[in-house]
Amino acid sequence: NMRQFSWARQFNAPLFAELHKTTGADLENVVYYKADESHYLIMTPSRSCLQETGCIKNPRPGEGTALLHHSNLDAEQLRAFSARVAGHFGLPTEFTPTQACMAFDFSEVKRHENSMLFLNNSAVGALPVCLAGDALLEPFWPEGLGVARGFLSAFDAVSNLGVWFQEGDQDAVTSQAEDSYRILKSVAGKTREATLK
Repeated sequence: NMRQFSWARQFNAPLFAELHKTTGADLENVVYYKADESHYLIMTPSRSCLQETGCIKNPRPGEGTALLHHSNLDAEQLRAFSARVAGHFGLPTEFTPTQACMAFDFSEVKRHENSMLFLNNSAVGALPVCLAGDALLEPFWPEGLGVARGFLSAFDAVSNLGVWFQEGDQDAVTSQAEDSYRILKSVAGKTREATLK
């Protein structure tokens, strides 16, 4: 009867401090999903945490080798680390032969330069193209903002299109799109009071 959960450090600092103290896991967030036959524990440890717990062999791998390349990971240490975190939350700590621990690099987030573009069509003139959600701004899911930014970017796209269809002024709609996108990129747990008005 285990309940799924999703925690981000900025919303529950005491939980993450206790987790770090008892397991050595310095995390930005932790998410638990329960499927019919599997338990999924997703977390974002810091680079120093991975080094201190022995999950990575070399904090500065050679030229052309990614930090989390399989050759730089200690699979047994990664499994032990995952089991400690799972145990902290009262989750199963045994792995079946088909289960694995995997490490992914979220240190780079991609985003489009503009939220709205215009394509010129010889038959009809300028055609607005709006980007929203992950197509606009790759989510940094440890902050828990992917869905919020997705909805906000969709609302911005509708607003921008409203300006375009009412005024037909490419400069005005581009200016509005740039302003709203600048604000959207700065939305975070720490900035929500200032950015979401």
